[in-house]
Parts: sequence; C-alpha cells; structure tokens
Amino acid sequence: ASGSRILLDGEDVSEAIRSPEVTRNTRYSARAPGVRAELIRQQRAMAGQRPVVMEGRDITTVVLKDAAWRFFLKADPAERARRRLKEMQAAGHEVDFDTLLEEIRDRDASDNKVGPMKEAQAIAAAKDGRIMEVDTTNLTPPEVVDRIVAAVRDEEESA
Repeated sequence: ASGSRILLDGEDVSEAIRSPEVTRNTRYSARAPGVRAELIRQQRAMAGQRPVVMEGRDITTVVLKDAAWRFFLKADPAERARRRLKEMQAAGHEVDFDTLLEEIRDRDASDNKVGPMKEAQAIAAAKDGRIMEVDTTNLTPPEVVDRIVAAVRDEEESA
C-alpha cells in the first residue's frame, strides 16, 4: 500500500506476506521468544540509524517505548474489516467480510487481555501525553497523517 517492497533473498514477497493465510498465522511465530527478541533487536537497530515511522501492535510499549512521539491508532472493528476486505480483494484474494470481522475481533480480544495492546490502550486512555490516541474510523489516511503532524507540531510549539 505504501509503495515499499519487501524482499526475501532477492525475491519480492510484498504481496505474499499480506495473504490471508500469512496474516492469520503470523501471531504464532511472532509469539516465539527467540523470534520476538530478534525482531525487536532489528527494529531498534533501524530506529537507531535515522528517524523512522513504525507501526505495529507493540511498537509504542515494547520496541520504541522511549520514542519522542507515540500514537495509538484505533478504528472500529467493522471499519478495519472493510479496509482489509478492500485490500485483500485488490490483491486478488477471495475473502469474506464476516470472516475478516471475526478474525479481527478474536485477535483484539486476545490482545486486549494482556500484553502491549492492553498497556498502550490504558496509557492512551489516561491521556497523560505519553501515547496519543487517534481514532481513525472516519478518517482517510491523509487525514490521519494530518492529525499526527498537527499533534507533533503542537507539542513542539508548547515545549
């Protein structure tokens, strides 16, 4: 979606890694302690090289918990399912809205019980400034960017 490409041993796997099968099963390998430790090490190394924008369920609470600006993006599960359906159909995958919605709700239920998502939501809800919450349900991607840029500018001007 962003125009960036993902290469694996020189092969472009950008679309393959976004398939429904990969999406459904990523959490199993991502939960393996060795895999998590290596991913976190690599993500922190990337962030240490230059300013970055990263997204992920544990970026704000684990990977880059001391970042200058951290945002918790949320959206209604039905809207997230609509977005994912459109993305999957554009990539040529046959998917069902109700199945996507159920998968999103299941993952949210799991993530919201423990771990970084629960922590990020709690910090954002406290409105203590360490993580800013942005509800993207009714926003376009450029509008989300505008909100984030405005928040950073406001914080810089008040500092």
